[in-house]
Amino acid sequence: MRLVTITVLSIIPIALMVLTATGYFYTTLRLAGRWIETVYLVIIWNLLYQTVLRGLSVAARRIAWRRALARRQNLVKEGAEGAEPPEEPTIALEQVNQQTLRITMLLMFALFGVMFWAIWSD
Repeated sequence: MRLVTITVLSIIPIALMVLTATGYFYTTLRLAGRWIETVYLVIIWNLLYQTVLRGLSVAARRIAWRRALARRQNLVKEGAEGAEPPEEPTIALEQVNQQTLRITMLLMFALFGVMFWAIWSD
């Protein structure tokens, strides 16, 4: 994937220079502007995506820590009372993380697609 990215990033400016040399000045200006906007879009999308992933990771750790703390407090109460409270079903944290990640990915790709279309639609 890295090789493809480097190749594309190298070929596009060369293609724009060839278009300029053959006399397509206005077309080259329009394509170059849209290409630069697309590069900015990819950079901003990547930053936003990584920030969202980090936020989801921190939230999942915080939930796991609170559950562990509550479980520990229940064990202390059980030891003091001697009675065992009924076990409540808990939602699997990993399953919730995967579902949230899928929804986030869907929304992020939809946002990227709409923005990409907005840049290149003309």
